[in-house]
Amino acid sequence: MSDPTEDFATMFEASVKAKRFDRGQMIEGTLLIALPQVPPPQLFGALIAYRAIYYLAPLVTAAAVLGAHELVQVRGHIAKAKLFGARTIRDEPPLVYLVAPTLRVHPAFQTLAHCISSDIEIYRFDINEDWRSGVRVMRRMRVN
Repeated sequence: MSDPTEDFATMFEASVKAKRFDRGQMIEGTLLIALPQVPPPQLFGALIAYRAIYYLAPLVTAAAVLGAHELVQVRGHIAKAKLFGARTIRDEPPLVYLVAPTLRVHPAFQTLAHCISSDIEIYRFDINEDWRSGVRVMRRMRVN
């Protein structure tokens, strides 16, 4: 069995050497340097399979669930089941409110919010960091 500190040093050295690669290929470069015994075509094939599973499988699953939900809603199954009592579900875009402490909003949030259709109104409410002692709205804005 090898020494864990040597394994760490090897991986650290490989990751430093891999910095010459673009950010998108950082993992490929690190693995290429750290696993010289694996033929590159086989390694890249495994990485492509990994990325397909990691990125495409959730996308396909989400699209299937969304499609199934839309089919159920269009056919009226939700209204017939009376899941919401006598209330009717209107066929209009939702109104979304996002509430978070001011400094805790993910940096990519604004970019992602602009990818959503402007028909869906998204409002962001920044509240105080010490919200447990009392909530104060610091800023409110429409995001998209």
